[in-house]
Amino acid sequence: MAIPKLLGLLFTPALAFFIWYSGALGNKQEIGGLEARKPASQMQVRVVVKPVLEMHDAKTFRSVGTGRAHKSVSLHPPVSEEILEVLFKGGESVKQGQVLVRLDDRDEKLAVELAQVRLNEARVLLKRYDSAAKGNAIAENEVVAARAAVDVAEVVLKQAQLALTQRTVLAPFDGTVGIPRVDPGDRITASTEIAPLDDQSRIQVDFEIPEILIDSIKPGMKVFARTPAFPDEQFAGTVEAINTRVDPLTRTIQLRTLIPNPRDRLKSGMSFEVSLDFTGATYPSIPEIALKWSREGSYVWVVREGKSHKVMARVIARSRGYVMVEAELKADEPVVVAGAERLRDGREVLTGQLKVQE
Repeated sequence: MAIPKLLGLLFTPALAFFIWYSGALGNKQEIGGLEARKPASQMQVRVVVKPVLEMHDAKTFRSVGTGRAHKSVSLHPPVSEEILEVLFKGGESVKQGQVLVRLDDRDEKLAVELAQVRLNEARVLLKRYDSAAKGNAIAENEVVAARAAVDVAEVVLKQAQLALTQRTVLAPFDGTVGIPRVDPGDRITASTEIAPLDDQSRIQVDFEIPEILIDSIKPGMKVFARTPAFPDEQFAGTVEAINTRVDPLTRTIQLRTLIPNPRDRLKSGMSFEVSLDFTGATYPSIPEIALKWSREGSYVWVVREGKSHKVMARVIARSRGYVMVEAELKADEPVVVAGAERLRDGREVLTGQLKVQE
């Protein structure tokens, strides 16, 4: 009986220690279980973000027009006469006032000489009458008639000089003259075309834009043009003039642009594709992968003060992997591009930057 009593005395402390340790361990496991059962809304979610950019809602409008020289005329003689000389060659550069064609002017030269002689005679006679009138040797009305004769002679001389000048055809402005269509000896009239003359230092292109863009157009705006003659080149110009009326049939308005042409490569009559760039308003721009959709519409997750927030975003335009949106977003704010599946409003997040090749 002594041995069982001894075993009982030894077993009792061991049993007590085992019971205490098991309870402590159970309490610890229970505490751990409570931590594991922490609400999901209070747990941090790891996400990848990218900053919001600001972009302009740029648009490009294209139209087609035909080029013509800034100044362009067809040369015609002012009178009917025979040609004595053609003083230019096709493709030659000429200056304003340069003589291009000389007509037969022999009669007109004689008329000028005769008018000059008669004017001189009238002036001599008037001088005599003035002297005689001082001594009351001639009536006053005779002096008046002599003075009128001088005036008439001066007008006749001016008419003869004008007729003489009309026997030469002058360049009305600096430019390049075309191939002559007349030869010396031809008898020409006022309807005969001598040659075209163009000032192609600038090329003028007229084109039309829709009336919806009228408010965006201002004189001096940059215009870019291309022509099939030089397909790999782009020529820059400016809006020179805007028409005052909208075409009621096409609902368009005509614009005119001038394109510098210092090397005379562009020619009148060429076709041009004209483009205008419109900057537009500035909008937040986010990566396409950040944009989400729901029944309410499109939205994006943004991280503010370490928490996620759902922001509704209306799509404005898409460009090269980015979406311009109308939304309450600021530049450089981080938007979630990966890991958004577990997000809710106000949830704590851990963020990382995504390196994406632009």
